[in-house]
Amino acid sequence: EDAVIKPGSPEHSELYERIADLGPRHMPPLATSVLNTEAINLLATWITTELASYKSYADWRVANFGSEADPKGAPEADPDNDGANNQLEYLTGTNPRQPGAAYEVSIQRNADTAEIIFPRIANRGSEVLFTESLTDPASWRVLNVPSNRPFFPATPGTGTVLDALGGTTSRFYRVRVFEP
Repeated sequence: EDAVIKPGSPEHSELYERIADLGPRHMPPLATSVLNTEAINLLATWITTELASYKSYADWRVANFGSEADPKGAPEADPDNDGANNQLEYLTGTNPRQPGAAYEVSIQRNADTAEIIFPRIANRGSEVLFTESLTDPASWRVLNVPSNRPFFPATPGTGTVLDALGGTTSRFYRVRVFEP
C-alpha cells in the first residue's frame, strides 16, 4: 500500500515515485524534462535510513502495551498517572509506564533575554509558545524568532530558543511537539 512517504520503502512512497518518474504525475509538473538524480538519491536515502526508525502511534502503542486493543494504550489514557497522556508521551518520546520520565524544558534568564532549552525529538517538530497571562488559554502565541522555526530532526538533540524580553515583567513559555 502506497503512502505519501512510507518509512524504509521508497518504492511505496508516493513522493519518491513522483520525483523519480517523468510520467504525467511528475513533480514538479511544469518545464521538467530531466530527472534530478541528486534529489532522487537524497530522498531515497532519507526514506530508507533516517525515516526507517519512525514509529506510528499504532506501532508505539503495540511496543508499549502489547496490542492496539489494550485500553491503557489509548491516546487519552495516562497509565503512569504523571499528568501526560499517551499521545503526549508518544510525541515527546517519554515512557508511558514510568511516572518519573518527563519531557523537560528549562528556562534561563540572562538580563533581558530568556533562553528556552528543550529536547528535540527525532522526526518531530517543536516550537516555543509564550503568553503573558496564564488565565487566558487563547493568549498563547508562537514565539516569532528565527531559531523557533519548525524543524524535524532525523536524530534527537537539544533545541535552544532565545527571547528578547525588552522590559516585559513576566512571560510564560511552553513547547509544542508535533508530527509532520
